[in-house]
Amino acid sequence: MSVLRKFATAAMVVFLMVAGGVTASADTESTNPQAVQTCYGGAVQVSGSGTRFPSSGYYRTTSRCADINFRYGLGPSFVMARVCFRSTGACNKYRQIPRGTDWRLVATDVLDGTDFYMQFNRSYNMRVGRLAF
Repeated sequence: MSVLRKFATAAMVVFLMVAGGVTASADTESTNPQAVQTCYGGAVQVSGSGTRFPSSGYYRTTSRCADINFRYGLGPSFVMARVCFRSTGACNKYRQIPRGTDWRLVATDVLDGTDFYMQFNRSYNMRVGRLAF
């Protein structure tokens, strides 16, 4: 996360805690529930078999989310996933994503308008998840 974004987030947390008695939680994406709902509300479904999603082309990040988040719901107890970027051809490291209802970060502080695809280390059968970006 950029220094400016971290500062703005910290300032907002302090303001909200002082003004409205809001408590912060370390496992939330944002102190603004509407921003979190907007980010996850635009999530796309990832399902089927294969190692690349989408199978051709790219997803493009939006202003809804600062990060790329994944929630995995059906199949093995976990999957190994990473994000690969069109502009550089580089991928970040694989992250273990456990099955469940919690959103997990796959890439952080990604610029709006960045083309990417999600890659799994192997083809998982009947994988069903949601990707928010």
